[in-house]
Amino acid sequence: MVPGAYHPAGHEAGDAVRKNWADERWPGELPPSPRPEGLLRRALERQNRALRGTIAVVDRLTEMALEGRGIESISEELARAIGARLLVFDELFRPLVAAGEGEDPLGGAEGDARLRAVVDSVRHQRLPLRLHALPEWPVVEHCAIAPVSSGERVLGFLVAACPRGAAGEDLALMTLQHATPIYALAFLREARDLELRRRYRSEFLESLLAGPADPSRAAELARLAGLVPGASYVALAVGPLDGGRDEPLLGRLALELGALGSGFAAVERADHVLVLAPVDDAGDPPARRVAGALGRAFRGLELSLGASRPARLAEGLGGADAEAQRALFVARRLRLVGEVAAHDSLGVHRLLVHVPDEELGRFAADVLGPLVPPAGEHEVLLDTLRSYLAHNGSRRASADELLVHLNTVGYRLGRIEALTGLSLATAGDRVLAQLALEALRILP
Repeated sequence: MVPGAYHPAGHEAGDAVRKNWADERWPGELPPSPRPEGLLRRALERQNRALRGTIAVVDRLTEMALEGRGIESISEELARAIGARLLVFDELFRPLVAAGEGEDPLGGAEGDARLRAVVDSVRHQRLPLRLHALPEWPVVEHCAIAPVSSGERVLGFLVAACPRGAAGEDLALMTLQHATPIYALAFLREARDLELRRRYRSEFLESLLAGPADPSRAAELARLAGLVPGASYVALAVGPLDGGRDEPLLGRLALELGALGSGFAAVERADHVLVLAPVDDAGDPPARRVAGALGRAFRGLELSLGASRPARLAEGLGGADAEAQRALFVARRLRLVGEVAAHDSLGVHRLLVHVPDEELGRFAADVLGPLVPPAGEHEVLLDTLRSYLAHNGSRRASADELLVHLNTVGYRLGRIEALTGLSLATAGDRVLAQLALEALRILP
């Protein structure tokens, strides 16, 4: 159970008992023993009042939705009806609308990991929750959160501050819960319009990436795709580590990364999302911005990221697209998660990715002999060889890294030469050994 959160079911009877205990007290007397029939009658009356109020609000919101009113107008009306601050979030729990008077019940802590855990619970269970303000807890006022869903998909979330008192909490929670289908209609309508706009932008973007065009045509395609004509761009390919096609995830990635800032654009591909990010000399590098956004919005997911070199729109972005995809391929092969595989830093992997896996395996086996496949003592020997080559043939530096005696490194290197026939004192054999190690590293 998340601290400060509980479901409404099962608590209304207790609220009714506490309220009636106080209401039926005579002046100067101790509270009488609760009479079950009186408590039940009062609880039913309170629920009926709340239900009538909810029906009136929902009827008005339904009229507004059918009139084609947007989420902002509907939210203003709902906030006025419940007399509390109302927040609307999208499916990634990013704020969309804030309506009504009063303090933000979440205190601006939408990114707090504990609050994200509550949101994930609401997303999974598809049920509203009451959140109580507690010490050391991001919620600063009692509030309720409800998911807005359509079928199996959660479209967004409603968060409303709960007025003090059991009746106010009941009305806010009940109204919020009954308002979610109306919000689902509004979300779907806006999502449809957004999807149409995104589809057209993606078509323009793919046309721009397809090949060279005359400068005036390229500038027009860039403008229609939402890019900044004349700017330099970095292409970034982002996708699941395993390379599988996860359409909901890719859609969320395109939505999140395409909205990172002015001039950003994203297009969904078969197994990744291609992001075009403008180069801002005064700001963070584009790859760092994208990696940061992935860490915040997709924490816990295994995502790989490949980045191209900067390219100018006037020179075409097809080459940058290819570089980003190649870098993503290497990142997946090296099982890099959350860090950027930049095309400039791929080194020899730029060549190795073009060699078939079978040929890479044969090459590694030819060079390293019985050390492949690595197991037992051979795995220790390969680790020593990697360290030795990484430190430019320094046995002392390798011993310090491996936390072993200098003589141990010498013994292991002798064993490697005896088993493989390599002479690690010669530059040519060291290059062969390094290439074989990198081939093993990139093999699936």
